[in-house]
Amino acid sequence: MRKQHILVSLAAATGLLTLASAAAAPADAILKATAQQKLGKSIAALWEAKIENKGINEAYEKLRKEVDKLDKSNAKKLNDEKFLKSTEDWEKAFYYANAYSDKGIKKGRMVEGSLKDWGDVGYAVHTPKAYSAKKGPYPLLISIPPKGQTGTDHLTEHWVEPVGRDTAILASCNMPSNERMWTEQGTSDNPGGVDTVLLVLNELKSSHAVDVDRVYLAGFQEGVAAAVKIAAMFPHVFAGVIGRAGDLEDVPPANFRNLPCYFAGAGEKCTAFQTKAKEQGIETVTLNTTGSEADIWAWLGELTRDADPVEVSLSPVNVKTRRAYWLHVDGFDPEAAPIVHAKIDRATNTINVDADGIATVTIFFNDLMVDLAQPVKVICNGTENEDFIPRNLNRMLDFAFLSGDSGRVYVNSHTYDVPTKKSE
Repeated sequence: MRKQHILVSLAAATGLLTLASAAAAPADAILKATAQQKLGKSIAALWEAKIENKGINEAYEKLRKEVDKLDKSNAKKLNDEKFLKSTEDWEKAFYYANAYSDKGIKKGRMVEGSLKDWGDVGYAVHTPKAYSAKKGPYPLLISIPPKGQTGTDHLTEHWVEPVGRDTAILASCNMPSNERMWTEQGTSDNPGGVDTVLLVLNELKSSHAVDVDRVYLAGFQEGVAAAVKIAAMFPHVFAGVIGRAGDLEDVPPANFRNLPCYFAGAGEKCTAFQTKAKEQGIETVTLNTTGSEADIWAWLGELTRDADPVEVSLSPVNVKTRRAYWLHVDGFDPEAAPIVHAKIDRATNTINVDADGIATVTIFFNDLMVDLAQPVKVICNGTENEDFIPRNLNRMLDFAFLSGDSGRVYVNSHTYDVPTKKSE
């Protein structure tokens, strides 16, 4: 089941350092692990039915009844609200829906794999010797090798520190032979570098107990530009980006407001990128001219993704990549440098959106961001909208199924028109 789900999640995707906490009031999980696992099994049954296109209604009804029981049995803990409020429980349940096991995992060894259905994409993966799915989830680092080097050779030569090999899943892709395709999206018969990285990521999330909040993307030499460009397209997917001994292409610093970057032996464009970021109030870029692999692992520390950040900035790189965290944009020309900045004020249950060159924004909601028991105010370029955003089980399940990301749970969404800014 999980192998087939890669197709769906790819289409939708299209401690020394600690990130700022999410915008939310505390929302600790209220269920025990056994109850989360039970809920995960019901979710897995629904996923299976969707993929096979058989018995979907029956599987959904079974799950809905289970949720109704959770509403009643946890009413006191939920202050008489619905269980859909408990975002952290749902995150755990979606993780358990993968039913990870150690079957087929080669521990402490370098293994080569390929995705035959996608242009025969090849990759290498090293799993910690002490790996145990039951003890997971584990960090995942995917590194793009330099031109002419295979994933196996890259991991063998450049990712050798025991702290990494013993604690994290390491992977590297065999990139397209045409280097110009490394920062492009291709087709199923001829994947570009963007597709290659995302396909391997989804394959490993399918086979290994991956911590989706600790997925890191790295690039070495020519791979640096590709890694940073891919991160700019999908900033919500990664917890950190690393560049080693290379330089980058021009990318919008706005997309890295919540995505820390570490450049070891960086080129001139990396320095310029850091300067531009600071000009926009973004302090997530670290430069270390002599940075080693050991320094990188020390920097990573307990670095985790903030899946629901207080502020989101996005300058869409192309028409296919219009998403960052809980924000989706439409109606823009990527050549005109569109940009949006949105900020949550939980104290007033308000989200302020400031945008140029963007026609509409869609906001995905959960109770870590705002209190959905109350009306939510969204102000777009000064125009105020106020609505009740009802929690919706079916929509939440659809979002989770399409994204394949158990760490980003949303119970509904709403689309808002963005008025053109008035000239001052």
